[in-house]
Amino acid sequence: MKIAFSSLSLIIFLLFSCQSETTNAEQETEGSTDKLNSKVSFDHNETQKIVEVSIDGRPFTAYRYDSALKKPVLFPVRAANGVTVTRGYPLEPREGEQVDHLHHVGHWMNHGVVNQVDFWASTAETQSRADKIYGSIVHRDIGAMEEGEQGSLTYVADWISDEGDTLLLEETRLVFGGDGNFRTIDRITTLSALKDTVTFEDSKEGMMAFRVARFMEQPYDEPQQLIGDEGQINEEEIIDNTAVNGMYYSSKGQEGDAVWGTRAKWVMLNSDQDSTNYSVSIMDHPSNVNHPTHWMARGYGLFAANPLGSAAYTEGREQLNFQLEPGKSTTFTYRIVIHHGKKLSSDELNASYDEFEAAY
Repeated sequence: MKIAFSSLSLIIFLLFSCQSETTNAEQETEGSTDKLNSKVSFDHNETQKIVEVSIDGRPFTAYRYDSALKKPVLFPVRAANGVTVTRGYPLEPREGEQVDHLHHVGHWMNHGVVNQVDFWASTAETQSRADKIYGSIVHRDIGAMEEGEQGSLTYVADWISDEGDTLLLEETRLVFGGDGNFRTIDRITTLSALKDTVTFEDSKEGMMAFRVARFMEQPYDEPQQLIGDEGQINEEEIIDNTAVNGMYYSSKGQEGDAVWGTRAKWVMLNSDQDSTNYSVSIMDHPSNVNHPTHWMARGYGLFAANPLGSAAYTEGREQLNFQLEPGKSTTFTYRIVIHHGKKLSSDELNASYDEFEAAY
């Protein structure tokens, strides 16, 4: 027996299906990525509320700010050879994908408990529930878009509860780059409290997040609902780790499930597909609150840096409950590195981290 998509999945799928471009089955050859000094360019479709990001004319990612998503996201995200490293569901479902967590879309940044408001799990479906207050990060404006060897895009957004209270002003700069087999996204996000003190309660659900493609997940021994070969959601839950071979590695030496909740300056999620190695690495800048961050490194494919969840990750031994008084702000700076080819070593990632640290 099979069941249909949820209402949100269907609406979002129809909204964005016309923008679906490169999938894992539409790979381009690795040899064409060996060009240095690549140029980043933007194409802003204000009607669709999408800014397409390309490097040397080849799609990399897209900044999407449609209100149906409840937050701005980057989706999809591709390696330099065109392979998609983000999960497609719910925007562009692909056969074999898991259908958990509608709110896990590409790359995003938010938090689970902000003045008792849940921004993390917010979707059109959850916001209809009465048991919790949910919030939306509402895009307000796109600022400068600068093209070149590195391309940067700035935007402004408001963190608003579903009761209408605006808690935070967000100002984010996204810097895109890449050459050879690398692609990078630097995210510099400043959050400012407005008229009230804002408390980010310690929560495991946060903060700078990335939901990976199926092949990058770690083998996962719990039953899952998957997308079928005709695009439907299969009702039966099964364990199927076919072609699933990801593994987390941290700068502190932890591997696999042992990375979850620990602190490290960077974590890499590494996998193989079609005899090629792929990795997504996230780096936490030393200037960030509570550095080195805790890691929400889930085997099923949720990969996040969470500096604001200490109590949840330490069984209460540490507690932060970070606050911003009215008019005060804090800035979070991260780098995402997407690589394909050979597996990156710790020395290579440490060198990349040093470059990132010096840049900001």
